[in-house]
Amino acid sequence: MGPYATAFTIFKGFVCSGILYMPQNFINGGYGFSSIAMIGSLFLTLFCAKLLLDTREKLGGNLSFSEIGERTWGKGGKILVDVTLVGSQFSFVTAYVFFIASNMQEIF
Repeated sequence: MGPYATAFTIFKGFVCSGILYMPQNFINGGYGFSSIAMIGSLFLTLFCAKLLLDTREKLGGNLSFSEIGERTWGKGGKILVDVTLVGSQFSFVTAYVFFIASNMQEIF
């Protein structure tokens, strides 16, 4: 996959799944709280992404998450980054499996 296809795939993974869950989240949290939480999450995500990109640039360019963790915190940082990435991906997969299973249950 090229860079544009990769960016579009990441966009679909984050945005499209959020759109599916957003109406129920607004019902559960209320319009006021959910709006404030969503805007707060936006700014926190943008801030963290900027910090990550700045760190990558200062360390010399084309580094992976694990390499950034290793250069900033040593071997323990690399292990911590790898563990959190695995946990993050595991939670995404678990949420998708639950979503699909609950929809299949309603169909059958």
